[in-house]
Amino acid sequence: MRTGKIVLIVVGAVALLVGFGIAAGGATLLWASATQRDAAGYFSTSPETFRSSGHALTSSVDFGTQPGSNDWITHYHLGTIRIQASVVGGAGTFVGIAPTAQVHHYLANVSHDEVTSVRLFPFRPVYRHTFGSLTPASPAGVGI
Repeated sequence: MRTGKIVLIVVGAVALLVGFGIAAGGATLLWASATQRDAAGYFSTSPETFRSSGHALTSSVDFGTQPGSNDWITHYHLGTIRIQASVVGGAGTFVGIAPTAQVHHYLANVSHDEVTSVRLFPFRPVYRHTFGSLTPASPAGVGI
């Protein structure tokens, strides 16, 4: 057998393996899309508990949506995020989404916790506490 034929067989086998991997990944995504959504069409995780000893609990998420950004995520609609929250003890709950600077201004000198990371297996959020002496104003009044 000539060297050229051996090289072609090896290249073909590698291409076949890559193709099978891509096909398996696509089949898995298709299966998940068809069978792992709830009645509203969302993929959901199990509920977990986050706590704050202050007036608020915050977390930062960077979606790369700054004006003029060339980040790929700003050009494609990947999905919708759903957040559900409840408070133990019957107090009112406010969930808001706002630019980081606006949240920092709103919570200036207000005791609150920020989720800085989340460790899985076992679930454990990591917090950074900010001390303050003020009670925050109504969020509806500040446009959050």
